[in-house]
Amino acid sequence: LALMNQTAKEIGMTATWVKSPDGYDAAGQYTTVRDLLTLTRAALRNTLLVEICSRYRATFAVSDGSTVTWTSTNRFLNPADVLYDKRVYGMKGGFTDDAGCCLIATCQQGGKNYVAIIMGVDTYSARYEYATALINAAAR
Repeated sequence: LALMNQTAKEIGMTATWVKSPDGYDAAGQYTTVRDLLTLTRAALRNTLLVEICSRYRATFAVSDGSTVTWTSTNRFLNPADVLYDKRVYGMKGGFTDDAGCCLIATCQQGGKNYVAIIMGVDTYSARYEYATALINAAAR
């Protein structure tokens, strides 16, 4: 946790304090949209992370010879979903009781990259509705 908080400060996150390594609710833990944008910008500099976050499904070989298939819960990435948006290439969704439904959606439009950050909405569908509105506004 100390390293996570130190790294957050080093990349410029000034209003974040981590108390739980997995992101689940913990007393005294907090962040802001601005800090999540700072974190997203740092993450976007890691090409492997961008590649992973942009996939809807990926299969990986495990050291014992078996395979594991991972499927993203990001509906923007699922070609069979009504919310599929080819402009979106990531990044992270989540939910906790304290934070509500959240989503960081990265997209490319007109040669520019945009980030939509949705925090604290009541439903999973609302986070996509708000993100879609922001993405479409960026497209204009």
